[in-house]
Amino acid sequence: MSDIVIVNGPFGSGKTVCANILRDTIISHTPKLKINRVTDGDHLVHQIKDVAHGIEGAGFSNFHYHPWMSEPTEKHNHSDLSINPHFPFTVIAQPVLDAMMVSFLDELWKKNQEPGLTLAELGTGIAGDLKIGRVDLSTGRFLEIAAQQTYWSELKNRIVVVAVDAAWDIRLERNPNRPEMADGINQSWLLQKEAMKITQYPDSSSWNKELNPSSIVKIDNNPYYEDRGDGLLEQLAAVERLLRPRWSLVEGNPARAKKEY
Repeated sequence: MSDIVIVNGPFGSGKTVCANILRDTIISHTPKLKINRVTDGDHLVHQIKDVAHGIEGAGFSNFHYHPWMSEPTEKHNHSDLSINPHFPFTVIAQPVLDAMMVSFLDELWKKNQEPGLTLAELGTGIAGDLKIGRVDLSTGRFLEIAAQQTYWSELKNRIVVVAVDAAWDIRLERNPNRPEMADGINQSWLLQKEAMKITQYPDSSSWNKELNPSSIVKIDNNPYYEDRGDGLLEQLAAVERLLRPRWSLVEGNPARAKKEY
């Protein structure tokens, strides 16, 4: 069975950076521990690139839009990616996000059956003043979707949430520096400003209704990445120390520690 750490926060808060630092810190202390990675981005990209357009090209492609489109709700395809690229995009219909969340949860459940640690990234927050569409990618909505899954009552007992937050203006300034690609593990990708607004306001407090307070850790990532000094590193090192008792190594195989937290 796998422990699950979800690095959660609004878009642009630095979840990927935090997850990568946390992974490296864990490996430095527990090198034989298997670490599985799960990202919501992989599942969202699948919904946009594969489900929305599909083999036929159009499908539900009017559930999102790109800057190069003449009308936000038009159906479209990507016959020439040099002219009509997939990124950036903005989701404008709830079914896309709900399907993404179910797919993300299903992968967590699958990874839960494997040994080691599952390190996941999940972007959620309360929407700001959206000009197009009325989508909900809040933590509350995620937990509503989770509660509908038969495995959730068991899965949530294995979850620790690392809630990352940063000020809105800092997130906006970080966003243009994202690489325009999506491998979902080491990178992120540029978002349209309207897409950033989908998670404009953090709502990590919603986890309080589902998890024990000791399973929720808050990270302040307000300092700029290049100027943060050791502040972020120290915070994540403290998270690693907190998590370390949750596992042990028995003959090189990850196993639950006797003491539960």
